[in-house]
Amino acid sequence: MAKRVPKISADGPITIEVLEACLDRLADIMAEAPQGGEVYLPIWERLEREIEAKKASESTMARARVLAERSVDQTATAEDDAKPPKNHVPLKDRLALSPEEASALSGIGVTSIKQATYRGALVARKHGRNTVILPEDLKAFLIALPLIDKSTA
Repeated sequence: MAKRVPKISADGPITIEVLEACLDRLADIMAEAPQGGEVYLPIWERLEREIEAKKASESTMARARVLAERSVDQTATAEDDAKPPKNHVPLKDRLALSPEEASALSGIGVTSIKQATYRGALVARKHGRNTVILPEDLKAFLIALPLIDKSTA
């Protein structure tokens, strides 16, 4: 199966997908290079750091959005009859979640959430470029996680 390479442009955003595609390409280059391509290790390490930084940033933003939403929900009073923004749906009422929102709601890292979708342990769907997870699929995934062995806990 051919690898899907995201569209990369000089003025486009540098996303995790773009960085991972670059890492894949670099792995191919290193495999073909003399002496295993050790000369490319600094580039490899830089790409890995950039990917981890992007993932951490996404995870932090998702947690911040959940906390901000919780804060808004808690501070709302009966006097506040102002209508919410037209497309605003509280996180608890959403029909679908992003991997970052699923991470924030479950307390499981966004990388682990994405890996679970790749393995098929967590059902996810695609809508265009967006990955969506249904709340019931997230709950089923969490319920299916192994129980703690009380004798070793």
